[in-house]
Amino acid sequence: MKSRNQFDWRVEGVFVVAWAVLGAATYFGGVAPEARARRAAVADMALIAVQERELETIRAKVRDTRRGLEQAEKAREQAPVRLRRASEINERLARISGIGESAGVKIDQLEPEKPAPFGRYAVVPIRISGIAGYAGLAGLIRRLHIEFPDTAARGFKLSALQEAGSANGRFTIDLAWYTAPETGQPAR
Repeated sequence: MKSRNQFDWRVEGVFVVAWAVLGAATYFGGVAPEARARRAAVADMALIAVQERELETIRAKVRDTRRGLEQAEKAREQAPVRLRRASEINERLARISGIGESAGVKIDQLEPEKPAPFGRYAVVPIRISGIAGYAGLAGLIRRLHIEFPDTAARGFKLSALQEAGSANGRFTIDLAWYTAPETGQPAR
């Protein structure tokens, strides 16, 4: 018979194994997943903090871009030159002809060419040919400059007439009319 102080390895071993299994089950079934979930939550929170900082940076850039766009819109609205559509060519030619007539210039040829697109604008070449004296031609050029700030002179040719005693000469002016693109809203 065994004494009470004697250690029974079989009984005690079963308890030790049971406690070990119970501890392992608790750890792997509850503690370890909770620890993994906690580490994942901490990592997610750190990622969220980084993304919130990036979002604030993006919002600041959007605010700056909107401010710049508003300033550009205000500048465009206040711009002295408003580009017209190339489809308004007949009105433009009539105005040029009227300016020439009021300046005392005889216009023989007023010929537009096909518009050349350049993205944000287009250029319509216009050739003016005729006969004029110095004062009339100077008046025509001055009035074209004042009336059409969206138009530039690309070339100018002047030659004397072969008539004896004539103060007039033959001229050709090549203009470049800057126009709005044909799609979208009128440009400024």
